[in-house]
Amino acid sequence: MNISKKVLRFAGRDIILCGEQPFYRSSGRNSGKPGEWLPFDGIGVMLGLWFVKDRYLVEKYDPLYRYGTAELKKISEELGEMIIPEGKISSPFEVNEFLNTKDSKYFNSSWGDWFKKSWKDGDFDKYKK
Repeated sequence: MNISKKVLRFAGRDIILCGEQPFYRSSGRNSGKPGEWLPFDGIGVMLGLWFVKDRYLVEKYDPLYRYGTAELKKISEELGEMIIPEGKISSPFEVNEFLNTKDSKYFNSSWGDWFKKSWKDGDFDKYKK
């Protein structure tokens, strides 16, 4: 498994790349899976901030819910057995640039330009944990 040495942190969640697939360490608040590494595709920056993970949300009672595929669930389990340090606190733009996914590029370009202009000093403070 090819895991990035670089670890970022946004909104209290650590973020890594496993190959080209991003994962974040879940807080458990919405997923009910605290501490588990879950796949996602970037930080959405339209009308707020969120972790883009909709393609991994299969049926709620499916064992692959929040993982999407058996392969990603296996990677999540392997990551959970590793000691991965807390990441460097980063902005959503830094996270998206690091992830380099289709979604993260989209949010850093079209919406990102608008969002960066409207963002004020201190706006990220509530996401720094």
